[in-house]
Amino acid sequence: MTKSWRFDDFAPEAARFYREIEQEFSVKLYHPLPAVRFCLNAEDAKRAGRRSRNPRYAGVLGDYQAPDQESHLFQDTHGSLPIKGAAYVDLPRLVDALRHHFRAEGAYEDRLFAHDELIKTQTGWFYLGNHYAKVIFCEGAAIRQNPWFCNLPLTPVKGETLLCRSDGLSLEQQLHHHEKWLLPYADGTFRIGATYDEKDLSPEPTAAAREQLSQAFAAMTREPHPLTI
Repeated sequence: MTKSWRFDDFAPEAARFYREIEQEFSVKLYHPLPAVRFCLNAEDAKRAGRRSRNPRYAGVLGDYQAPDQESHLFQDTHGSLPIKGAAYVDLPRLVDALRHHFRAEGAYEDRLFAHDELIKTQTGWFYLGNHYAKVIFCEGAAIRQNPWFCNLPLTPVKGETLLCRSDGLSLEQQLHHHEKWLLPYADGTFRIGATYDEKDLSPEPTAAAREQLSQAFAAMTREPHPLTI
C-alpha cells in the first residue's frame, strides 16, 4: 500500500487524457470505481491503520474498517482499507479504436518488425523504404530481443489473468483486492489477477497460473462458488 510517485499529478492527467480519447472516438474506455483492500494478517492491518492516518494519503485512502464491516461475501478476518481514485482502462477497446483510427489515416501496418532492417541515418532512421525522424519501441518483454535496449537493467515479468463467471454470485461494482485482485464487469463477468513469472515470458496462458488464480478466488470468498473460466 504505497502511494505512487506524483500520483496526485498523474491521476487527474490520465483521466483527462482518456476522457479526450473517449470523446474523439465515441467509445467508453475510462472506468472510475471504488476499491477495497482486505488485510491479510495482523501486521497488514497495523500498516493499513498507519497509512489511513498519514496526511500524505488523505486523498487516496479512507478510514480503516474493522473486520467483517466491509463485506459478507469476502473473507474479512483482519479488516480492510477503502481506496479512493481507482479506475481501469478498457485496453482492448482502446487498442481497437486507435488501430481503426490510424488505419483510416493510412498510418498503420500490421507486420512483424525486423530490427536488422532499421538503419541509422544523418537525419533519423530508414526502414523498408521509408524515412522516420524517431522510432519508439513498445515491446514489453520482447525488449530482450531488441539490439538497442537488450542491455537495460530491466526484468520483464509475465502476468496472467482469468476472465470468469460464477452463477449466483452478485458482486458490488468495485475493485476487490484480497491477495489477488478481482474486477467485476457490468455484464456479470469478472477478472482475477494477476500472476508474476520472470522465467516464462511466452505469450501463451499456462495451466499453473489458471490453477493459482482459481485457488485465490476460492480462498478470498467465504462460501464456495462455482467458477466458469
